Amino acid sequence: FPFVYFPALKHAVVDAFRPNYPQEHQREVCLSLFTFLRGLNNAEFVSLSYSIIQKTLSMVPEVLEHQPSPFRRLKSLTLKLTPYHKPCQIPAKVDHQKPWQIPAKVVTYLLSGSPAGTADLLIES
Repeated sequence: FPFVYFPALKHAVVDAFRPNYPQEHQREVCLSLFTFLRGLNNAEFVSLSYSIIQKTLSMVPEVLEHQPSPFRRLKSLTLKLTPYHKPCQIPAKVDHQKPWQIPAKVVTYLLSGSPAGTADLLIES
């Protein structure tokens, strides 16, 4: 994703499909998602597909430690367990007993920029 800035955007729904790129390109794809999310920094209500967490953000935990949260005004973050492009199909790798298991570094990255840490984290199936 190139850097695109949406200063007036308040609601964002993001679903990213990441095909199986060769190993040498996976990091580049992950970093491009960080760039894209920075363009959504004024969004107050963000909905992300779980595949973004599962297949992208959690793939580069060492990068998360050095990235500021992309969201400065976040009030609510919703993580959708089902992909937006196929609403009736749950991703095969989601553990139905613990479908919302998210690495702590990812949660910190997504929520730490919200005012006084007050953003709600909602999990939807």
